[in-house]
Amino acid sequence: MSYNLRCDTPDDGDNAWPHRADEAAQVVVELAPDVFGVQEGFFGMLEDLNERLPGYTWLGQGRDGGGEGEFSAIFYRPDRLRVVSSGHFWLSSQPDTPGSIYPGASCPRMCTWAHFIGGRKEHAKEFYFFNTHLDHRSEEARVAGALMILERLDEARKKRILPAILTGDMNAWPESPAILALLSDSDSGPPLYDAADWLRDRGGQIG
Repeated sequence: MSYNLRCDTPDDGDNAWPHRADEAAQVVVELAPDVFGVQEGFFGMLEDLNERLPGYTWLGQGRDGGGEGEFSAIFYRPDRLRVVSSGHFWLSSQPDTPGSIYPGASCPRMCTWAHFIGGRKEHAKEFYFFNTHLDHRSEEARVAGALMILERLDEARKKRILPAILTGDMNAWPESPAILALLSDSDSGPPLYDAADWLRDRGGQIG
């Protein structure tokens, strides 16, 4: 599941986060995902969700470093999934530098990832989960960010080829260059697929 929380903006009035926190958590309760990525969540918002979702915990770092700025955090159920490893990188020319910005992007953009394992020991399933928020202003920055995510995914798959899930607010139409880049062939594993297209091809409906 991917979930843009809409940042805590007092100017939203009746729709500001303090008035939405309970309903935002209820969406998760009703859908009950084992893991989901959020966008536009500040630290306090994530803690609000955490209090309302006792079956979940989360990992992440703010895009400005530490607990500062918006998070691309990953929530998961520790009774169902265990984190093997996790990390962050920024969608810039200095991917390991918190707060770094790609030229022309509106703000720092980043990706949080985790390697999960779940299920009974004899039937354990492992996968990579990446969560991001691409830039809303610059198409060049979106494409560069998409390519960097694929590069990091390729690096992970060179160590172990596992299924991968990418969630995020891509700020892009399905036919845009950034999305087409994400769906391109990968050097070290099967390509990513658009989940909506995958479902439609099998007779499902997108509500």
